[in-house]
Amino acid sequence: MRRQEFGLSQDLIPLIVSITEGIEAMTCYRPYRPAMLSDRAFMELVNKTETHFDLNAVYDIARHK
Repeated sequence: MRRQEFGLSQDLIPLIVSITEGIEAMTCYRPYRPAMLSDRAFMELVNKTETHFDLNAVYDIARHK
């Protein structure tokens, strides 16, 4: 599928990729901590909006959650 089919701006795609990588990092087991539940990871994502993540990209992901 092409990105236009999802209605995503070309500028927004790298931001969404960085957010999904952050979610993956939080929800995967690490030797120094257990994996986070996906709901908790999503709340962490929302709490870090504007300091770590772009508001528009978080909104787009939340809309499709």
